Amino acid sequence: MTLSAGDILGPSGRIAARLANYERRPQQLEMAEAVARAITGNDIGPGALFQDVSAVLTVGATYTLNGLIGSRADLIGSGEMVLQTTSGAILVASGPVSPTPGTFQAVSLTYSALSADPHLGESLRVVLHRTDGHQANFDDIQFTATIIPEPSTLLLGVMASVGLFLRRRRRS
Repeated sequence: MTLSAGDILGPSGRIAARLANYERRPQQLEMAEAVARAITGNDIGPGALFQDVSAVLTVGATYTLNGLIGSRADLIGSGEMVLQTTSGAILVASGPVSPTPGTFQAVSLTYSALSADPHLGESLRVVLHRTDGHQANFDDIQFTATIIPEPSTLLLGVMASVGLFLRRRRRS
C-alpha cells in the first residue's frame, strides 16, 4: 500500500484522524507533495526540482533566470536550469552544465516574449534537474520578470510629456 502526502497530512489523513487539535496547513502539504515528486519522479523526471512562479508569459516582458550549478568534489555531476510553461513547453534551457568537480558554474538564461509567442498567458515554471546519473547542486537561484513597454505605449508617454511641457510653457 502506497501512501501519498495527502493520505498522511491532508484534512482526512492519518494525522488528522489521530490529533484532536489537527490544523490544516496547505503550505506544509504542498511542500511534502513537492518533495515526494522530486524523490519518486514526476512529469519532469526523477531528481528534478521545480517551482511554479507567479509570472505569466506576457508580450514585451523579459524573463531572466540566474543561478549556480555545482559539482561535488568527489563526484562529477551535471545539471540543467530550464524556464518553461506549466504545460511543459520549454522556453529556454541551459543544456547540460558540468562544472569542474568541487566548483560551481554561473548560468544565466533570458527569454523575451514576442506577440507571436504561442504560449502567451501561460504560467511559468523554473526547473532544476540533473542531466546524468549523478548528483547536481544548485545555489543562488534568482528569477526576475521585467516588463518593457511596447513602442506605442512609450510613444504615448513621450507625447503626453511634450504636451504637458508645452502647456506649462504657454502659462509662463
